[in-house]
Amino acid sequence: MAKVVCVTGCTGYVASEVRMAEGLPGKLELFKADLLTEGAFDSVVQGCEYVFHTASPFFFGSESEGPEAVEAKLIKPAVDGTKNVLGSVAKHKADIKCVALTSSCAAISGFTGTDKIAREDGKFSEADWNETSTREAGAYLLSKTLAEKAAWEIATKEGFKMVTICPSFVLGPANTDRNDGESIGFALKLLKEGSIGLVGFPCVDVRDVGKAHILGCTNPKSEGRYILSSTFGVPAWWAYEAIEGLGLPNLQKPEKPEGAEVTHTFCNDKVQSTEAPGLGIKLTDLKTTLTDMLTSMKVSHAAHLA
Repeated sequence: MAKVVCVTGCTGYVASEVRMAEGLPGKLELFKADLLTEGAFDSVVQGCEYVFHTASPFFFGSESEGPEAVEAKLIKPAVDGTKNVLGSVAKHKADIKCVALTSSCAAISGFTGTDKIAREDGKFSEADWNETSTREAGAYLLSKTLAEKAAWEIATKEGFKMVTICPSFVLGPANTDRNDGESIGFALKLLKEGSIGLVGFPCVDVRDVGKAHILGCTNPKSEGRYILSSTFGVPAWWAYEAIEGLGLPNLQKPEKPEGAEVTHTFCNDKVQSTEAPGLGIKLTDLKTTLTDMLTSMKVSHAAHLA
């Protein structure tokens, strides 16, 4: 018998990968529900075995618009949206086996250089929380941190199983022809202008993120948080070396400082481990991720490249 699941924000970049994943065969039925309306998801999650909450705003630069814009565009949708979806889950928790929440590495590190790190080797892990981002500096990162903390508070209080998937900057082939969003925008700008808009953030393949959501719910031994990320931040020069053989027109060669090397700052052992509570996902090499994304989007997003 087919499983019934709920995927919020199902037309989004990550959500499209989740709903197209091999672990979720079957037909798609769309429901309209407002993240900011309490109870809007009550009927949507009713009868579901798993709930994948991926819907949340993702963009940078709102700080320049002032605190009211930050609250309205980032904090409120992320936090209240999470509370509303999980509030609906709580009403039907007897039937829902697990919730997978799309969080972010932004909830683990504020990328300020002053974050506290639990591991002795100095790498961020699932034990760490971003304690440095504010509404004035790092508003998006703060929104993800507050949303995940609110989610754990509800799941703990209500006693239902939840895992959180914490990806870094998500790249890879798109299962949608939408042209908005940071990830799609990165690839479109690279294909159109040859500009590599990476400044050293860690990255991860969207296909791995999709798998993690599915296995996080379906693996009975899954537990807690899962970092989905490269161990190192990806500078533009590294990406250039990875894709220069693709023959992209107008590809701009960024400066590579003498003796430059990538710095390994994240631990991604848990999600790759085959021992519980690991998910046994071997993360995709980022050169493959970039190659597949750019090659596929030449076709899937041809209309946006004209």
